[in-house]
Amino acid sequence: MVGIAVDETEMRDSAFEIVCTTEDRPAWLEARSQGIGSSDAAALVGESTRSSPVELWGERTGRRPPPDLDGLEYVQWGTWHEAGVAAAYSLERYSGRDVARTIAGLRRVQLSTFEAIATRMLRAPQQLLRSKLHPWASATIDGWTLRPSTGCIPLELKNSAGWFEDDWAHGPPMMVWWQVQHQMLVTGASFVSVACLLGGNHLVWCDVERDEVAIRRLTIAGTKLMACIASDTPPEHVPSLASVHILFPPKGNLEDGIVPIRAVDLDKDLVAVKLELKAAEAQKDALTAAIANAIGHHGYGELETGVVYSYRTQTREGYVARPSTSRVLRRHKKLPRRAKK
Repeated sequence: MVGIAVDETEMRDSAFEIVCTTEDRPAWLEARSQGIGSSDAAALVGESTRSSPVELWGERTGRRPPPDLDGLEYVQWGTWHEAGVAAAYSLERYSGRDVARTIAGLRRVQLSTFEAIATRMLRAPQQLLRSKLHPWASATIDGWTLRPSTGCIPLELKNSAGWFEDDWAHGPPMMVWWQVQHQMLVTGASFVSVACLLGGNHLVWCDVERDEVAIRRLTIAGTKLMACIASDTPPEHVPSLASVHILFPPKGNLEDGIVPIRAVDLDKDLVAVKLELKAAEAQKDALTAAIANAIGHHGYGELETGVVYSYRTQTREGYVARPSTSRVLRRHKKLPRRAKK
């Protein structure tokens, strides 16, 4: 493994401060809610398929609860795998670098064994760091490692399903790339190393370099969003189902009122799209049935191109949907009785 001297004090004092650790979960959750964390980075700059700036604004202003990830099996497995992924990353087959939860831990013990690193990662909590230059920016760092010629850099640990392997073929997916750019904004690091266990049996890793254009985008977007949160004003956005649920929540009897809207063209387009989707769904079902029929009692069907379809038994556990309340858009051919002009 590679051993390099670490100037812990210089990095910590120049860029960030340690707010708390994950050992005190309530304090950690509270600290996270006070700013923008690295897992929100892609959403912050509008590059996420799962969230958006207006959704972050809704969470920070109490209009929408943050995602409840506690108890989700895939999240638990990701946490449990972290120690093993970190220890494997340190092997000569992969990076050959030492790993620890904190900069201080990395400086105290270097050139460790697989077992020592896994044990150290299991026992030590993560630290929530906050940028001194941009106090709204925070990051919970999985670990730290030593990069030759660079020194101490953050380490991001991931665990993903095997079918996402193509997403990692040329580096981390965009969501992860923005996440580590945000970590570099907070820590001042010039690189972040990323290691991901795919399908439980394939480890990929790479060093992601700091991108100053991305850092600038994060800085501008974060400053604007925090101003919107402080003024309780939603950020500029293109309407989405998520944004309308946040901005126009259930209002009881107020929903019986009616207002004229200029949306004839939108109505025509929506009706047309629904018909197209219905036809496409029927076509999809027919094509699916045709391929399944060709496979028959076999488990797999191989095309001349080498593409393989599987047709195998799958058991799905039942579940109970959580109660929820939301507004639903429906089309009526005439004014409902309860509507009040």
